[in-house]
Amino acid sequence: LEDVFRRDPERAFTIGFARGAETFSAEVRLAKRTEKDEFKQEYVHWTFGALNDSGYTGGEYTRHTLQPGRGLSESLRTTGEIIRVTYVAIYQLVTGKLSLKTVGGPIMIFDMAGTVAKKGAASYFWFMGLISVNLGIFNLLPIPILDGGHLLLAAIEAVMRRPLSRRIRLWSSYAGMAVLASLFVLVFKNDLERYWDSITGFFR
Repeated sequence: LEDVFRRDPERAFTIGFARGAETFSAEVRLAKRTEKDEFKQEYVHWTFGALNDSGYTGGEYTRHTLQPGRGLSESLRTTGEIIRVTYVAIYQLVTGKLSLKTVGGPIMIFDMAGTVAKKGAASYFWFMGLISVNLGIFNLLPIPILDGGHLLLAAIEAVMRRPLSRRIRLWSSYAGMAVLASLFVLVFKNDLERYWDSITGFFR
């Protein structure tokens, strides 16, 4: 039922049920909850008013070993999935489907690295790989002064069959720096809002 309701989470559904020989109907809608995960990241969760918490709460891991060939194929599959999810997230950020408050900076990365490291070396190296893939994708975005921006300018020159003027290159660099500066301000603002209590508590 929850899967069906989530297709239109704000709608009220009428359901029928039986209690003994009697039948009843009731209006049911999902409850909207805003919660924080272990990295202080806010997310909206649609759920029934009552639910069982089936989250992982600790305990022993069952180690699953892979042969080298299978391990390589799994690493490639996982990397491909990370790339796909990252591009989907970027698209949702640009289109406004994902809040800019979900973007984090160095403080968030530092906190996440510490949290993941407590779970063991495997989790920590997986997180480092995740960060590396994300940085690689970010570097390939068509923003001037990044590698992706240089590739875009080179493609434009290839289509035009002549080099761009120095003025266009200069102003594109200024635009790229403005975009990156705005992004840096955004991620630091989000980090300070997310960890302000922890930061002030540390200095106290």
